[in-house]
Amino acid sequence: MIFYLLIFSIAYLIAGIVYEGAKKSLYSHIRHTISELGEITYTRSAWVSWGLFFPVGVSFLLVGFLGAKQESIQGIAMCLGAGYVVATLFPCDEGSPMEGSWRQVIHNVGGAIEYIGSLYFVAKSDISLFNGYVAKDLLLYGIILCIILISLPTLKIRGLFQRILEAFLLFIVVSAFM
Repeated sequence: MIFYLLIFSIAYLIAGIVYEGAKKSLYSHIRHTISELGEITYTRSAWVSWGLFFPVGVSFLLVGFLGAKQESIQGIAMCLGAGYVVATLFPCDEGSPMEGSWRQVIHNVGGAIEYIGSLYFVAKSDISLFNGYVAKDLLLYGIILCIILISLPTLKIRGLFQRILEAFLLFIVVSAFM
């Protein structure tokens, strides 16, 4: 049951990101972060926050609390969930800068919990993917690189690296259920 909740939540997240990305003027999945779909100045911010980020965040928290057997997978799922819930409660400023309003600062703390917290749990784990062809060290370096690159607001491919990082983390959680 929890596995199906996880799969449905990921599909819902992807569909929501694609849909809202198409609705938002001048939005680029390559350039812009996922958070920018819910930025405070966007007319559909409330829907993105409460209709997309919140249910996805709660479902990832449920996966972590109820479904994952390994502590590291629980941690990753809960970090992902916390990131989306914080993004709901504290939408980012326009462009999701590193500095900004008090709301942006809290939003960035939520992002740090999501990504640095997940990095911690990957480091603690005995994860290897694709029957050991992708070692944990390679995953860690990839995660660190993505975290650094998404923290650069002027990087023109920031959104791409955020999506790669999210895909890494979600793939790790899903693979633990298989």
